[in-house]
Amino acid sequence: MLLKQNSAASNKSYFSIAPETFNKIVKIKENINRNRTNFDGYKISYLMISNYWFLGFVEGDGSFCLLNNRAIFSMTHKDRQVLEAISLYIKNTQGSYF
Repeated sequence: MLLKQNSAASNKSYFSIAPETFNKIVKIKENINRNRTNFDGYKISYLMISNYWFLGFVEGDGSFCLLNNRAIFSMTHKDRQVLEAISLYIKNTQGSYF
């Protein structure tokens, strides 16, 4: 298996990896992002959430809309641990500006 090391360079250099290594990489890739089902092994706390982290999260997984002259905020994220940490973060920042 040959992989390209640097596509921007004019001298295209390649390196070889074993098929077993390539298969491990593919297996890892298939279990990240949307395909991830095992969320064990990490812990998130509301103390880890900053204003900038929250802003990025909302921009990526949040949306705002108007419904019957009311502003509605929603999130598409479903990880309970993350949502609970966000809930605590928001509760602890009530009355202060982001």
